Amino acid sequence: MGDGEVLLTMREADRVAVIREVVERRLRQSEAARRLGLSERQVKRLARRYRERGTAGLASGRRGRRSNNAFDEAFREAVMKLVRKRYRDFGPTFASQKLLEEYGHRLSAETLRGWMTEDGLWRPKARRELREHPSRPRRECVGDLVQIDGSPHDWFEDRGPRCTLIVYVDDATSRLLATGFFAAETTEAYMRTTRAHFAAHGRPVAYYSDRYGVFRINRRGREGEPTQFVRALRTLDVESIHAGSPQAKGYAPYCTSLARSAARSRAGRRPVGLRPCFPTGTVPGRSYRRWFRSLYKCPFSKPRLRRFLTVSVEMPSMAATSVMLNSPRARSRS
Repeated sequence: MGDGEVLLTMREADRVAVIREVVERRLRQSEAARRLGLSERQVKRLARRYRERGTAGLASGRRGRRSNNAFDEAFREAVMKLVRKRYRDFGPTFASQKLLEEYGHRLSAETLRGWMTEDGLWRPKARRELREHPSRPRRECVGDLVQIDGSPHDWFEDRGPRCTLIVYVDDATSRLLATGFFAAETTEAYMRTTRAHFAAHGRPVAYYSDRYGVFRINRRGREGEPTQFVRALRTLDVESIHAGSPQAKGYAPYCTSLARSAARSRAGRRPVGLRPCFPTGTVPGRSYRRWFRSLYKCPFSKPRLRRFLTVSVEMPSMAATSVMLNSPRARSRS
């Protein structure tokens, strides 16, 4: 911007045009006040400033100044020193949560994102074109629909082998119902987790999943044939619903399914958040599962804004359920 040029917003430019007409006596002050949504006294002040300083008199005097609510430089240096020392490979959102939990430093994730970007610790992602995906309303009743999903990831880093996390999430309340770590996302893994879900919470009305091979045969010419897992659910009178897209499983708060938010989309933050809890060389096992469930409740769970109804379904005996959900290997042994 060269000498004599004044930077104005669109609102300020419109105000300059109206005040210029007032100064040139082509518009009454009362009419100018009505157009600008100001009082006549304020219009008089603006006209006086325009006569004295011209267009620059109507520009905001706060432009270019430091905000009164800005953090001082000493606080910024202290925070970034902690980030470089302990949270170098954390994302801005998770790092801001850890700074608040462990050190009491309260600052927004966007503020920390800007600081990390300036210091070269974070590279902003290119903004993608947003597409409209209508949200699916939640079910009214607890147990009416349960979302199930799996996420293969290096959960234990160097503490153990790569494994898959299976999660079951209630659609009405977003409550985490069942979890399990397995070597792979297989039919046996889902059957074991389903058996644990039945034992803890009873039989749901339906399971909502993606179109993974465990839930749907994707081979050409065999579409529509039930998989072993779906056949077991039908024996237990549990409906299996397949989502047509990742967006079809989610609602407005998360844009993707809660199950995938608990697993895949947040996979990068789980192992690093576990470092303070378990030293290198130890495999957490059940302790990790309890830690994951407690962490999930904080950012994901939806509070009960109203009283939900509980679906009442006839529950088969656990012995019968175990037989129906046994894997082919276990059935061949019996």
